[in-house]
Amino acid sequence: MVDAAVLSWRALPLVLMAWVAAALVVRLAFRDRLPILSVLFYLTPLIVSGALSGLSALIWLGRRSWRLPGIAGSVAATFLVWWHVTTYSHHPPSSDPAGERIVFWNAARGAGGWPSLMETLQGFQADLIGLVEAGPRRGETEQLWRDRFPAHQVSGPKRGLVLLVRGAILEESAGKLGTGGRYGHYRISLNGRFLDVLLVDVKSNPLRSRREAFAYLVRLIDDLSGRPLIVMGDFNTPVDSAFVAPIAKRLTNAFQACGNGYNVTWPLPLPVLSLDQVWASPEVQLRDCELRWTWRSDHRPVAVTLSGSSRGDHSGAPIPK
Repeated sequence: MVDAAVLSWRALPLVLMAWVAAALVVRLAFRDRLPILSVLFYLTPLIVSGALSGLSALIWLGRRSWRLPGIAGSVAATFLVWWHVTTYSHHPPSSDPAGERIVFWNAARGAGGWPSLMETLQGFQADLIGLVEAGPRRGETEQLWRDRFPAHQVSGPKRGLVLLVRGAILEESAGKLGTGGRYGHYRISLNGRFLDVLLVDVKSNPLRSRREAFAYLVRLIDDLSGRPLIVMGDFNTPVDSAFVAPIAKRLTNAFQACGNGYNVTWPLPLPVLSLDQVWASPEVQLRDCELRWTWRSDHRPVAVTLSGSSRGDHSGAPIPK
């Protein structure tokens, strides 16, 4: 028993570095395209690879081995710099007038208590709020949202999706992203600005490929091409995923365009993955983006302010099926 424990402890830094090496190969060659290897991609973001390498360096250093700690420490530093470069954004304050405020949040099924969660949302003073995991299909939950946000029109909760608009919801529909998630599509009027909104909740199972869900989502986005569009949701997929790349070719990520700090949103209190995202079509001008801190959920809320210097419009075409 003791010998096995000693051997395991001696082998631990080598095992950790082997894990890091495998994760690096997957990240460079495949990312999350292959269902089994995608688990390694999701479980080992760059900062985690850096932490595992640093832990290996400390273990070897404690054994008074100098060469291996130097190698592992250099690998750790490389991963941390890589993570910083790819996740950190800095943008100077915008001089554009502020427009409507948008908030997306994964409500974590009310784990922090619905009244407290709603009080936090009220503090954001948002014109448009999109929520996932925001309650079951119960009339009393819907009425609670209406009571707490009397100035907003409320849709939901429907399959956990809630949309609150300080304006009007002109049309709405809902559907599945294949077998990989769900969405709500809303056409809204917001202070004279007409927008299409896609509220998205992708399933979180790391063993499930995101390919089908994102293929459905890209088709929805293409159907709305040329119209002012906001896509927001818990994608349960980091922004450096291979499946997010087609969305990045069509839309602008709000945090990358005008945010400050690191883009990671989950899990609190030490977020390492950028799962919660807000995207905008070229017809929508963004002013700033902020990731908030709160203990009401294990996800950080994403707050986006539109530029007040422009207003969107659309042709009035029907919602695509």
